[in-house]
Amino acid sequence: MTTCPLARPLSALLALALLAPAAAGAPAVPAALSGEWYAGTVYPRSVYTPGSGDFTEAASTARRLVLRPDGTYELTRLERGASVGYFGARMISCEQISVHWEQGTFKVAGSTLSLKPAASRGVNAATPSRVNSGCTRFAGLRYDGRDLALRPYTWKVTGQTLALGARDASQTYRRATPEEIAHANAPVVPAPSPVAQPTRTAPAPVRAGATGAWTGRFVTQGGAPLDVLLNLDDDRNGVAGMVYTPEERYIGTAHGHSGTGTLTLTIHLPDDSSVELRAEGTFDGDRFTGRFQAFAGDQALGAGTVSLIRQPAPAPRR
Repeated sequence: MTTCPLARPLSALLALALLAPAAAGAPAVPAALSGEWYAGTVYPRSVYTPGSGDFTEAASTARRLVLRPDGTYELTRLERGASVGYFGARMISCEQISVHWEQGTFKVAGSTLSLKPAASRGVNAATPSRVNSGCTRFAGLRYDGRDLALRPYTWKVTGQTLALGARDASQTYRRATPEEIAHANAPVVPAPSPVAQPTRTAPAPVRAGATGAWTGRFVTQGGAPLDVLLNLDDDRNGVAGMVYTPEERYIGTAHGHSGTGTLTLTIHLPDDSSVELRAEGTFDGDRFTGRFQAFAGDQALGAGTVSLIRQPAPAPRR
């Protein structure tokens, strides 16, 4: 097999472009601006995680904006609403929840903060986890790639409050206290059973499809690894999700089909170009193994092996 001349530097290219901190010449992010900002109730992080079904646990409208020192950001918007339903002859309120997930980069110039989305996805009008009896459950309408235009805001931090202003609307966020975040993410301790009964632990069921959080390793022919985190959602339209570095920095998107064993990662580079890692293999329970080829546009860069492992599903909150 003949290796493309660019295959050898592929590993170095990805390592430098994806895993290294932002270039030294990049504009600094004001310390007062970076961090996690919340509007409304502070929920567990899984509620805000892109692609996670835990957004249905949110009991109210809320937002979370993460502004990182490297100039990347992550935004989650949760919107609660209701429609009219009937339980027999009685009119009831059937609540709905919509979520919008967005990742991209931002720049600060004086009092202007500009968000440039690189990817977005969401679900409209899904049924929350807790709903009135008689309401019909609905998984919601999914969408991808919405609202990707550059959005400039004026910004001002006063104490622990961030105010964002725009022509059509203003937004106010606050820094959550460490106690609030710790309380929201505390594990749920089940109530003790009144009578202890001997039980036999059943084996964990094998999860079908590719939905879940995955750790992945792409190894080039030269033997150098590239580690990533994937958050995938698998439905009748195929696999779609987000790609992160091991430090949970957003770097791209993923799409494919678990039935055919195909998965393509689009990695966004700092110079606004991108690299595609096109993998073919087999989803077998909580593992995926196969081979991949890297492309920059139509130019093949190199190939190697890929292995993914799905992480255990979190225990449901009550």
